[in-house]
Amino acid sequence: RPGLPGLTRRSSLVLTITAGVLSAVLLVVAVLLVRDGRAPAGPAATAVVAAANHAVRIDPATYQEVAAVAVGTNPAAVAAGGGSVWVANRQDGTVTVVNPATNQVQDTLPASGSGPVDQGGPGLAFASGTLWVANTTQRQVARVEPGGDPADIPVEASPNAVAAAPDADSVWVAAGIESGGGLLARIDAGSNQVAQRIKVRHAPTGLAITPDGRTVWLATPDDRAIYRIDIRTSNARRAELPLVPDQVAFGGGAVWVTSSESDAVLRINPTTSTVQATIRVGKGPGGIAFGAGRVWVANRQDGTVSVIDPQSNEVGTLHLGFRPVAVAAEQGAVWVALAS
Repeated sequence: RPGLPGLTRRSSLVLTITAGVLSAVLLVVAVLLVRDGRAPAGPAATAVVAAANHAVRIDPATYQEVAAVAVGTNPAAVAAGGGSVWVANRQDGTVTVVNPATNQVQDTLPASGSGPVDQGGPGLAFASGTLWVANTTQRQVARVEPGGDPADIPVEASPNAVAAAPDADSVWVAAGIESGGGLLARIDAGSNQVAQRIKVRHAPTGLAITPDGRTVWLATPDDRAIYRIDIRTSNARRAELPLVPDQVAFGGGAVWVTSSESDAVLRINPTTSTVQATIRVGKGPGGIAFGAGRVWVANRQDGTVSVIDPQSNEVGTLHLGFRPVAVAAEQGAVWVALAS
């Protein structure tokens, strides 16, 4: 199996020491791995200093922190798409735009509203060539892009998560209804109008969509449930969970659900909606994403990112410090938002 080289593991580390100088070298390397929790950088590597109100870039091949970019105050969500990385800042509602080619800020989009809350997510999505922002307080989703005025789309509920399939012409929104209950709404990207509404019993906090755009997964903590929704028929199949869910990701042949109350991630079979494994991670897991063949989990309460190998369910740990609240993963980079 591939395993998780370069990370602190929950499983035991066994080293077979051979004779001679090679044995001593291997032992020193092993000590460094355990002490630092990651593979030691080469002599030419530049130290990356992570701090609150930064977006940290991680190389998924080496698990090294390669950049830390200052963003706005109290970031709550991060997304990648369109050749940029987007970070929503809760304090002032702005969105910081990072150029991943230079790892520098290239723009700051003015506030279109309150922005997303970090208890739900993901609060940003990139689809149809633009960014979509869940503005929870204003009960709307904003479609924004550099140099243009935002298009405000009322959803008649308080959105806390948005998601879209690759190359999709629709954006899905999870929202809580003020009078009680929850709503899954589909926004048509051509008209900027809500084209479909599906009600559920309780307010959702997590949302994910399959790459083919046919199935939406919705987590509702009040009743400890996950919903599998067929978007062609609007049929919602509910399954009870053993833990209180928060956020959702799809990838690696499974649905992954964080439970901040239990410091765990649930692995769910996407065909049967049954729990296949309960995986212990860091403290207070919230943001979750799948990318580069791994599941990445931002743990708010202990300053770590858990990395799950979907082939073995083995967990590795990256120690960033501060409060990781959101994560976005692509093939070549993982971005983690650190809040204050």
